[in-house]
Amino acid sequence: MPVERVQLRLVLLDLVAEAQNLVLCGQLGVKYAYCIHELNANRQRLASRYFSQVDSPKLREFRELCAGLLAEQAQGDLFDVVTFMSGVEVAAHPPGARDLGGWGPSRPLCVTSKYL
Repeated sequence: MPVERVQLRLVLLDLVAEAQNLVLCGQLGVKYAYCIHELNANRQRLASRYFSQVDSPKLREFRELCAGLLAEQAQGDLFDVVTFMSGVEVAAHPPGARDLGGWGPSRPLCVTSKYL
């Protein structure tokens, strides 16, 4: 078996479990599976659901769908939650906060941010 083919098959391990099961059962062709491997888990599930609901999806149409989902995913990555949240400080009792009585582990923590 050629090395390239093995490498392509290893890409299928990036799929969510539901998509892998569709491939194993023969319901999702390998060429279709390659289209979704770069998508995140939620978008892989969306593409798999679309594939399951359409009677006979054309590969070209499915590739276009996946390209749109990938573009949407890339736009979503422009907002980096980790970087945004690095400016948030969590304090059990921030300076200047009123004593609400009973403040402790059973009560939610106060979240303050230098961006507010």
